[in-house]
Amino acid sequence: MRILKASNKESAKKLFEETYVYHCSSFSPKLAVIEYRSTFKEIQDNLRWQFLYGNYGLVANINNFSNWFYRLSEFMVNQNDPQTLRHKVNIADLLISTDMKTNIPVGVSLKPQGGWTESRLIDLDELHSNSRDYLGIVFPGYTRLSGSIFLNQPLKNVMIYIKKEHNLQIKESDIITRIHNTDQLLKHYTPQNEDKKDDYEFDFYYKESKFKGEIKDGFRLHSVTETKMFKLNSVKKINIDESYSPHDGPHPSNSYTTDTYRTFDRFCENLFNKQVKIYTKTGYGIKLKDKLRSNLRKLTTKFLPNPNHLNKLMTRNSTKNFKTGHKQVHPSKFNKLPQKYKVFYSYLWELLHKQETRLPSKEPVLINNQDPIGGAEIIEAEKITVKEWVKENNNEGIIIIINENIIQDIERIYFEFLYLFSADATIIQTPSKDIQIINCGHSHWVTTDKPNILTIDKSFYTL
Repeated sequence: MRILKASNKESAKKLFEETYVYHCSSFSPKLAVIEYRSTFKEIQDNLRWQFLYGNYGLVANINNFSNWFYRLSEFMVNQNDPQTLRHKVNIADLLISTDMKTNIPVGVSLKPQGGWTESRLIDLDELHSNSRDYLGIVFPGYTRLSGSIFLNQPLKNVMIYIKKEHNLQIKESDIITRIHNTDQLLKHYTPQNEDKKDDYEFDFYYKESKFKGEIKDGFRLHSVTETKMFKLNSVKKINIDESYSPHDGPHPSNSYTTDTYRTFDRFCENLFNKQVKIYTKTGYGIKLKDKLRSNLRKLTTKFLPNPNHLNKLMTRNSTKNFKTGHKQVHPSKFNKLPQKYKVFYSYLWELLHKQETRLPSKEPVLINNQDPIGGAEIIEAEKITVKEWVKENNNEGIIIIINENIIQDIERIYFEFLYLFSADATIIQTPSKDIQIINCGHSHWVTTDKPNILTIDKSFYTL
């Protein structure tokens, strides 16, 4: 059972009296226009560029992380910085693995631009087609929105808040449901590793002193839209004797930062273990490579009028060679960490630094970021024989299978497909299997473990 903390009830009742609350089970990435104030095409292209070639982009930086020590060092220094490559890889993994439905809803608040005197009832699509008529704020969940835009997939757990004074309502539909009370609200909040036999208490109350100017009646306030909203502060498992436990484990955010390290570390281990192989039907290999090269040219020329500047950009945005990356991390950089971590990390740094760089048992297979397909090998085959290919790959690395019939529809570049890989999945694929990302190192291939197959809609590659 999920219950609201008693001290929240009066403020929650007041919030529902003042605010329209809706749950959206398919929030299109195109609705990001209310937050970014630009065309969706511009928003998406800029975000793709940042994911690939920005200061923390995959193409420019990934080879640095072929060294496990550098991965650990980066985590120790940057922790919860959402701009890092680690966070980018993790948010893609998280959204795909949860089918775009995360445990905690993304929060969105809306307000008419300029104010209205008469009440209006609008379709959700209106926010995209007439975005300049509305102001919107996305919080919590801005990182998830960015992931949704990059993947081009709708978020499936979003709460929309509109202050009643704004004279704006959204039509209910198969994807929009009005939320009238906290019982309905809590159905969309799932504790981490929830046990159906246990009871959980949800607390949305915040002290004014902690977030000055961002709290009203104990709840978080979107000041731009003048709207109160539910932002989860803590989740606690209720003991059998009905007293409240201080256990904070059920809140999904508690383990989020360390989860980013685990996800990214395993991503890198698989990526650098063996050269990526791309399979397509016999006679279509050249067509596929030409298409990926064309897509790369289209994206880069939008941001770099002179394509020759791309290598300079990557050099500037990348860091030192992977073998010396650890030298950039010095205990002086640990000052930004919470006090409770400083002693531990300083000790760990000294211990590992004495051992110099502990390289893996074999040299990592680096990504060729000057090649349109990153140095991957395109292999032509008459029929798909996944198990045989995995075996030929010695149950290591990554295989990408691309159906010849969709080559002309692909609008992505090669490096974007790498973001689909998940170390926890056996296969990541579109529903019709036009695209398949095979994790050759998954236990399923050598044991009786069930395959973990994740799906992503074809809108990922068609844009």
